[in-house]
Amino acid sequence: MKRLNILVEGTTEERFINQVIYPHLINFNVITFVQKWFTNRSLGAKGGGSNYDFIHNHLTRWIKQEGNNPEVNFSVMVDLYSFPKDGNTIYDAEVKSNDSGIGK
Repeated sequence: MKRLNILVEGTTEERFINQVIYPHLINFNVITFVQKWFTNRSLGAKGGGSNYDFIHNHLTRWIKQEGNNPEVNFSVMVDLYSFPKDGNTIYDAEVKSNDSGIGK
């Protein structure tokens, strides 16, 4: 069975994966595992907005833990509304241009 590991921003995204995505993908022999990224490892805090380095570091550790297993894939689910603006990502320009928020 294939596995899709999904790194999420917070509880809302985690709930969406568990209640919507998991039941759908299980029909295709894909099992999902979800983790909220660490925002403060020393305090064990997870989820919520943070900076790009937190996301990158958490995902990198998780990928290394899985090794080269061809049955495992990774994805990330975040809302761009509060996406960190300090990273070097393909979304930087879009996030900064939409900084005023929805409906403003």
